[in-house]
Amino acid sequence: MEGLPSLPDTVAVFNTATLLISDVLDALSYSVPQWGIFLNGFPVITSDNVTSFEYASQSRISKYPQEQGAFASYNKVSLPREPVFRFTTGGSISDRQDFINSVEAIVDDLNLYDVVTPEIVYSGYNVVRSSYPRQAEDANLITIDVHMEQVVIAGASTFSNTVDPSDQAQQNNGLVQAQPYTGPNLGPLQG
Repeated sequence: MEGLPSLPDTVAVFNTATLLISDVLDALSYSVPQWGIFLNGFPVITSDNVTSFEYASQSRISKYPQEQGAFASYNKVSLPREPVFRFTTGGSISDRQDFINSVEAIVDDLNLYDVVTPEIVYSGYNVVRSSYPRQAEDANLITIDVHMEQVVIAGASTFSNTVDPSDQAQQNNGLVQAQPYTGPNLGPLQG
């Protein structure tokens, strides 16, 4: 070609077929890290990107007051974990509507979702809040924060050999409610 310098002889030039095959093999072997909210292995939010993720874990130590301003600690309680995703989507109005609708569809439901990051999958979370501010400079880009909370399923209580309360005999162990007197000495007050 005119105007372009020639390549030195030490530079290897590949043909187009070799480069295409190499690209296809790279694409098949390279997996994009997964981020998002999943149900039964499928993402539930249709977004272009996950731009941030925060995972909060907190425990509290229970304490009770004692004399002279002292206190004693007696237990440690784990609070529900609270992950927060920030999703973004641009594109057409239809794409942005689908994105908003996919978030709104999961805010009020009772499903337990998987929080998926490339390193770990957290199971048993429900969406408790979503918010998205709109600004003039980002008119074609929607950013939605999705707040989740861990749901711990406790075991069911089982009872056996329970006593029927009606089988108990009446007991007078406390205060008795006053009843009006209807006896024979009820007459006019004398004063």
